[in-house]
Amino acid sequence: MIRKTFKIIVISIVIIVLSVFIFSDKKVVTDLESMIKDNTSAVVAPEKEIKLFLNNFVAAVKTHDKEKFLSCFSENATIEDPMGVEPLRCGGENGKIPVAKFYEANIAQNDVSFISKQDIICGMDVIRDALSQASPVPGITLKINTYSFYQLTMENGKIKIYHLRAFWEMDKMAKQFEELGPESFKVGMTMFQNMYKSLGIGGMIGYMKAGAGGIRDEGKKAVSSFAEAVNNNNIDKLSGLFKDNNSIIKFVGNGRQYNPQNYMSGPGKNTKINFTDIRAAGFFTASRFKMSEGNEAKQGIATFQFNKKTKKIYAARFYCN
Repeated sequence: MIRKTFKIIVISIVIIVLSVFIFSDKKVVTDLESMIKDNTSAVVAPEKEIKLFLNNFVAAVKTHDKEKFLSCFSENATIEDPMGVEPLRCGGENGKIPVAKFYEANIAQNDVSFISKQDIICGMDVIRDALSQASPVPGITLKINTYSFYQLTMENGKIKIYHLRAFWEMDKMAKQFEELGPESFKVGMTMFQNMYKSLGIGGMIGYMKAGAGGIRDEGKKAVSSFAEAVNNNNIDKLSGLFKDNNSIIKFVGNGRQYNPQNYMSGPGKNTKINFTDIRAAGFFTASRFKMSEGNEAKQGIATFQFNKKTKKIYAARFYCN
């Protein structure tokens, strides 16, 4: 009886979320190509200073130091956590209010910690592969594997975050809720109250959209097909995965950039690649990769961005130290 009641509650929540997504005023960015841009910071801080900055940022989260947390973001910062939500944008009359709201909704009432598996630093871009843990109520810990992308900049001589993106999957979080059974109601209500109080109904609608759409399994299959096409030196199959030949394949660490055609006629013809732990969020995927180009081996994290209309790849970026 309890299990049946729980399923009814879950189904009701899903219906509400879908209704909000369908009937709400959609303020999403329609031109996805404008959402992700390469880091154009003119100054690159020493790697040692970047690592120290990240450690201080994580410490601010863990110790609930709101002032220090806010100070880590630039005046025009943007947060997308997870990818697919309505971006929280600072600047202008808003100031840092969006970041403050994010803090109150996700950190202030949570015991949050991170177990880092790998950090990749490419200039002023940092990618962290970590296990994120949050305890919204005593005795309950939610765990989610996350790829966090920090695009950094220098502001008044100090390192700041100007774009934070997190890749994690809402359906994995929902599964943990289901496994909690009756306790899920208590946890869900606590999280709902925190988010509603901090973000308001508009902010919650923007958040819910991340769970109601996106590239999902179709994106994961495209990433696997990318590897298959490269490994078999199949230029037609690779080109068919991309929006057009103006789409990019970029290696962020060394700045090399190709379109699908010249990649396969260049370094791609001697490349073998394997993707693991593929995660989809919004119209993006991120995954670990291992690659060999002739005698050179490298590994890191890759992101794939998909066009919302065609669901084709228009940008593949590879990050490795």
